[in-house]
Amino acid sequence: VVAHAEVYRWPLEQRQRDDEGRHGSLHAKCAVADAATLLVSSANLTHYALSLNMELGMLIRGGPQPRDVQAHFLALIQREVLTRILPTPSPGG
Repeated sequence: VVAHAEVYRWPLEQRQRDDEGRHGSLHAKCAVADAATLLVSSANLTHYALSLNMELGMLIRGGPQPRDVQAHFLALIQREVLTRILPTPSPGG
């Protein structure tokens, strides 16, 4: 999966701030594949979320939702609101 996935982040300098200087948080937990499959989940990608917590997710195949979410993320990437995290080479290879 890592070899084929693109991971993005929302840099702090791109986030709006309120009157008290607090910034927004990236809390979206979803994955889109080929504008055809969408996974929306409550799980954080942490040890506890993946091993101890009770989390809920929904897999959507087909319909407009995967395409709409992908278009939304592509627009955020195009406007440079989200920036790609490049993979780091694995040790020894």
